[in-house]
Amino acid sequence: MISAVAPAYPTILRLGHVNAKVSVSIVVGTDGRVEAARIFESSDSRFNDSVLEAVRQFTFIPAQGTDGPTRYIFWMPFNFEWDEKRHVATLLGGSGESELPRSLYLQGIVVTTSSKKDPEGKDAPPTKELGRCDVLLWLTADGYVRVVQVTKSTGHSRLDEACLRGVMGKQMTPSRDAKGPIDGWAILPITWQARMSTEPLPPDRLNMPIAPLVPNQSLPVKVGDYPKGSLQRAEHGDVFLHVRVTDSGQVLDVTITQSSGSSELDQAALEAIRAARFSPAFSDHKPVNSSTDVVVSWILPGSTRT
Repeated sequence: MISAVAPAYPTILRLGHVNAKVSVSIVVGTDGRVEAARIFESSDSRFNDSVLEAVRQFTFIPAQGTDGPTRYIFWMPFNFEWDEKRHVATLLGGSGESELPRSLYLQGIVVTTSSKKDPEGKDAPPTKELGRCDVLLWLTADGYVRVVQVTKSTGHSRLDEACLRGVMGKQMTPSRDAKGPIDGWAILPITWQARMSTEPLPPDRLNMPIAPLVPNQSLPVKVGDYPKGSLQRAEHGDVFLHVRVTDSGQVLDVTITQSSGSSELDQAALEAIRAARFSPAFSDHKPVNSSTDVVVSWILPGSTRT
């Protein structure tokens, strides 16, 4: 961000010690100026006009693609809080927790499986829930999911991997503004069920703190960012990365756990995630060091991957 104006704390609400949380969706143009802003979450609508008036005056460093500046969309949270100890009103940017905005959530899907050993029809065993994951995805304007991360674990490492594989590189309907499709972030909940006569296996990664990617950034993994050598050789694939994140949200280390098959694509994915911003994970309401898995999908222009 280059410049920002703090939203005014409405006088009558400040005097009444009224607190609020407001989140704004912002479209930034190629010149770094705000093209559009809208409220997508607000605990008190009386704060909305103040936030929008301020945000429209913000200026940002434009996101850069291989072909130059590019437009992007992100969200920004604002907390209006009254400090009882000092008897002053303070404005805080950021949520202070690693929770993601509810408005990013898409309609969830349910995956139901059954064992070949169990009978079908009226004699089929009962359906039991195995776990639910939340998958944070970055969907670019061309309709491809370029980056995925499990931000809420099923409690089972194999199911979490299935959550990633079920979404990475897929085609979806992108976000839009008045000018057409734009890059955007979303969260897809996936619930896993199984018809089984035995009890499910116990979780192997219960209550694992996860540091989520900050969904207000543009990542350099779009078509315009494709490594030239890989593009010429028509190389494509998915890069699985394990990321260690500090309690301040800084990337400590990134390692490849599964290669795309191209060293050039692997290196570009490493560099993109090393430069990405994360929110710290929390445990007992305190930021902690953590690790997470991220998949970067390199998809050739004009491909019909499904």
